[in-house]
Amino acid sequence: MTPSIIRNILSIVMLMSVLSTNVIAQTKYKTKLFTYGGYEYNIYNSPEILFDRDIDEYINKDALILSDYFIDLGYDTKFSKKKKGKYIFEIGSKLWHRRYFQYPNVNQTKLGVSSRYERFISRNMIVGMEYGFSWNDKLGTTISGDELLRSVKYIGNTPGIYFKVDNLNNFDLKLGSTYQIKKYYDDNSNTPLDHSNLRMRFDIEYSINKKNKIRLTANFTDRKYKYYTASDSLGSIKSGYPLRHYQYYSIGVNYSLKMFENFSVSPGFNYTKRDDLYNGYYSYTYLSPKLKMKYSDKRLLVYLNAAYKKYNYDVRYAYTIVENSDLLIYNYLKYDFKIQYEILKKVDLFLNIISDNRDSNSELDYAVTRRSYSTYEVLFGVNISLFD
Repeated sequence: MTPSIIRNILSIVMLMSVLSTNVIAQTKYKTKLFTYGGYEYNIYNSPEILFDRDIDEYINKDALILSDYFIDLGYDTKFSKKKKGKYIFEIGSKLWHRRYFQYPNVNQTKLGVSSRYERFISRNMIVGMEYGFSWNDKLGTTISGDELLRSVKYIGNTPGIYFKVDNLNNFDLKLGSTYQIKKYYDDNSNTPLDHSNLRMRFDIEYSINKKNKIRLTANFTDRKYKYYTASDSLGSIKSGYPLRHYQYYSIGVNYSLKMFENFSVSPGFNYTKRDDLYNGYYSYTYLSPKLKMKYSDKRLLVYLNAAYKKYNYDVRYAYTIVENSDLLIYNYLKYDFKIQYEILKKVDLFLNIISDNRDSNSELDYAVTRRSYSTYEVLFGVNISLFD
């Protein structure tokens, strides 16, 4: 992280601290510090079997699957000022840093700063503006959707505007648009992944009664790459091809049921279509049923989020070398389980177990990408609330 970014973080935190002490009667200020220790299995999402054709033998699993213990450090802070029926102003910042014991080359950091201003134009109608800044040094996927074997750095800037209707005949409605610019740090080994995302969102929620809510979302995203050339229908990149351009269409529905006072269940479903606007090589359809369950009381929070995701590619083959083979299909099964318990006032113990498994119909044992894999992480630690 550069010195200028560090100075910006400190300046924001100091400003929020000053504001919280000077205008405490009109404002709220919350800060949470956290530190976790944990273990991550299969950091690079590698397949468990790989045949090396150069040496004509299989690679030892211990050399292929890299796992490590880690420490997470960070904070989550927010300053807000509200005047009932007039306006709402918020500014917040989050920092997450993961440091591995044996593989420091994949240490990861995410910094975010967000702000929003909402103005009431009537009792139920609000116009809002928002802005988000992020600095990231983390693992991810390549432009082809394959797993990266190193972290990448980029800066994101995301301004937005929206219109909201709150609690009008049991309806909440939000219409909004954001424009995100991602700028990647120079990397001599790859074409820069710089791109922009224009996103439009429709969100409506209806409260059937005090225990039941149904929510419908619809999104459209237009993504344009600044330097990366598009692929043709066989995945080839050639001089003269246009720059890569994707469009996403997404619809989601979620039903929230409060079973009893402290327990709620939320089943949902999402459908997404990605269009690769040049020959469709990276076009796919995405289907995802999911289930969330939550229990909370004054001291205990238990949360489970489970999701099944299926990606069906329109043109891309399951096998890189074998033409006219089956089209590529990914099946993901993900779990996220959390427990948080207050042991002292403003001090919580925290446990998180995350599992991510991919099943692929690409089974070439000498190919790293497009293969099935399993990964999980377990972390345990403490959350401390300084102001609340």
